[in-house]
Amino acid sequence: MNILSVYWGHHHRGCWKRLWQILDYLANQGHHIWLLVSQENPTVTSPNVQVILINFPLPFLDLSEIYFGLVSPLTAILINLVFPIDVLLAFDGHNAGLLSLSRALFTKTRLILCVRSHFIFNNDLGDDPWWLSAFKKQADIWSHSFCDLTIYNCLETANQIEKLYSKPPHLVKVVLNNVQLKNIDLEVRHKLHQQLGIKADDFVIGYCGQLIPRKNLDFLLNAIAEIPRELPIKLLIQGRGVMYDDLVAQTYQLGLENRVFFLPWSDNMTAFYSSLDLFILPSKYDTCSNALLDAIGYNRCVLASNSGGNREILGGDKRLLFPLSNHRVLADKIIDLMTDTTVFKESQKAVYIQAIKLNFNWNEVISNLIFTGL
Repeated sequence: MNILSVYWGHHHRGCWKRLWQILDYLANQGHHIWLLVSQENPTVTSPNVQVILINFPLPFLDLSEIYFGLVSPLTAILINLVFPIDVLLAFDGHNAGLLSLSRALFTKTRLILCVRSHFIFNNDLGDDPWWLSAFKKQADIWSHSFCDLTIYNCLETANQIEKLYSKPPHLVKVVLNNVQLKNIDLEVRHKLHQQLGIKADDFVIGYCGQLIPRKNLDFLLNAIAEIPRELPIKLLIQGRGVMYDDLVAQTYQLGLENRVFFLPWSDNMTAFYSSLDLFILPSKYDTCSNALLDAIGYNRCVLASNSGGNREILGGDKRLLFPLSNHRVLADKIIDLMTDTTVFKESQKAVYIQAIKLNFNWNEVISNLIFTGL
């Protein structure tokens, strides 16, 4: 079959990783893929994937996103004229929205939307200016109006949008992201700890992802500030975003400069997760966080905010969840894990149980839904 997809966004985000994962799988199954992207990606190697870069020739004018939004539907129409497209596949509503603009001309094509988030996320601008966020929200609305099947990775979000758009149940499916079981590397852990000056008895906590308001990193820093100074604790924050400067400033204001390390984006996630004793996700809302799933896959002890899809990923286990009403509660949970070996082992065992439950062939499940809707 011929499959066309678009991706407008950064390539370090979870939605891109999931999209490329399923496209690579489909290409290896013999399907032909056309992928329209707004920035180059050197990891695309499959001969069955044709990558088309759509980028404004004068990037310093910051018009690349508008240009992509205008040109990608036209490009999709031209491709369909030469190679009739069977499936339009998009991750996130704004990407599907671009395809939906040309939906009426694809009379024999199914539009499949994999929702990694809810359009309410666009109220949190992240790295985008307000006008771009407004366009993304409108594109999200278009996509839900035109799509033939929507695959959600969070039951809570699926229920909300099913009511909001009055979607028939047979057009709505829910598939959580899967967990890939991996081993930590003790040698890499030791090397990174040496580079950062982390001592053998330090308890290492970590977060990775975008540094944007929705991720709520200021809450985590306030919790770390509540932990007594005599307890040896280090916090690794890996990622970048619009909150970076504010979070660095807050770190110094709270006197945490000797406890907190800000690390840049890295492709070597084994080193990051191997270095941790505890992974924390303090997001205000997330549907199915890939960072949380990765931490579970590496069998790291985890704590996550009791919001959105975090509850589904962690099976509603209160030991692994914390409320966002008071950062002192999170601080107390961290202290318990640091100081009570039994609590730590029981929590890690609970994480492992969830990892086994979510260790399934995600590519195969999504592929079946794309082609059969079953």
